[in-house]
Amino acid sequence: MHLSLKGVNYQHQFRISDIETSHPILLQLKDEICRKLKDCIRSAVWDEVCDTVLLSGGLDSSIITAIRKPEYSITIGFGSEVSDLKYADAAALKYVRKRIVKILSTQEVLGLIDKVIIALKTFDPITIRNSVVPYAALEVANSNGIKCVYTGDGGDEIFGGYNFLTRFKDNPSRLESEISRLRTIMTFPTFSLGETLNVKIISPFLNGKVVGIAELIPISDLVAFYRNRVWGKMVLRRCYRNELGEEICWRTKQAQEEGAGITKIREILGNNYTDLSFAEEARIAKSKGVVIRSKEHLSYFRSFIRNFSLKVRCDCPELTCSGCGNCVSFLSNYCQLCGQFPVK
Repeated sequence: MHLSLKGVNYQHQFRISDIETSHPILLQLKDEICRKLKDCIRSAVWDEVCDTVLLSGGLDSSIITAIRKPEYSITIGFGSEVSDLKYADAAALKYVRKRIVKILSTQEVLGLIDKVIIALKTFDPITIRNSVVPYAALEVANSNGIKCVYTGDGGDEIFGGYNFLTRFKDNPSRLESEISRLRTIMTFPTFSLGETLNVKIISPFLNGKVVGIAELIPISDLVAFYRNRVWGKMVLRRCYRNELGEEICWRTKQAQEEGAGITKIREILGNNYTDLSFAEEARIAKSKGVVIRSKEHLSYFRSFIRNFSLKVRCDCPELTCSGCGNCVSFLSNYCQLCGQFPVK
């Protein structure tokens, strides 16, 4: 990365992880990259006129909340123990004027699952579980006359936030390859859900200028060792810790389904079938070219075929999913229809 401080050009592969050093040049460089990054993200947030954030209390949505200081935040949970609520409370207390919190019942979650399947035309368990929360939040927005919302979509892909990336910390070329792959294949169901519910989705981390500056940051600043463990999105954690506080900045990464408590639905859906009935229905599905991997997966598949017909293709240009016959790209190696991974 090439930076200029006080008119003097200085070439240095600066790492945010060098923040602990007292070397004055490195401290200046640290301040400079944080300033540039924060200016860029702030500009992306204020590019749009909107006053509501879908706030999970994760790093990305909390950063947007701290910048925008919105009128409203919307937080969704399922059950009595929802880790998102604690962190969303902390961010909202500092930056939000009016909080909207909705705790879903089991029946509401089951209803939302059917709506997500219809909206996204999928029976992929991960996509469905992760989409229940934004769908519920967008329903809340719609019912309150809110026409647009900010989301933290893209933060994990652009800044290396996924937990699986930490295993590649000591393999920089593999880490860079994986982050580059994620940036290339990233898709966000939230936009389709927003269209379904007539609510505009604004995702500042997907702004071209934010993506551009992220691509200039050394990989070692995205995934790095600190406090006896390896963290993703290190550059964001370092640069925003004053605004967000230590608790939010060093929150362990959780998938949306985990933070909101949606993972409990797997057990609930599993109780709908005996082992015998599951085996029989899975056999019937397989005879139609679909591999069912769990009782939860069967529930989603049954909902899917109530609304759609399977269209098996024989002319896939790259990969054909052996789980459902859907066409899949080599780069993603992931089936967005049935959720099989890896496909090949």
